[in-house]
Amino acid sequence: MRIYISGPVTGVADYKGKFLCAEYQLLQRNWNPPVEIINPVRVLENMPADTPWGQFMDLTLAVMRGCDAIYMLRGWENSRGAQVEKLYAEGCGMKVMYEDETGITFQGFPNLDIPEERKTKPKNILM
Repeated sequence: MRIYISGPVTGVADYKGKFLCAEYQLLQRNWNPPVEIINPVRVLENMPADTPWGQFMDLTLAVMRGCDAIYMLRGWENSRGAQVEKLYAEGCGMKVMYEDETGITFQGFPNLDIPEERKTKPKNILM
């Protein structure tokens, strides 16, 4: 199972640190079955700084196609990009998790069962 991290980037001074911290926290959990964490900040870190927002969103949505769940960082409600990613995830039937003040919460994420149609995706789409 792959979990995509989503959260505010534009206007957030330490967004890279926040995404890396979330990645680390998610990796520390004892997942069964094991998971891969997809951090879009790492995946897209070599994109030119002047890449238009719409092109970044095209790329993040393409990356999300290889995922089974999305993890929403605090503040996602104030980010247009994170809102788009959440809507896309819901439209694709992905599970949704949320970060809160205490860390990871699983609102709307009662179990880790992957829908049957998502189990047939090819492996190693990313990295």
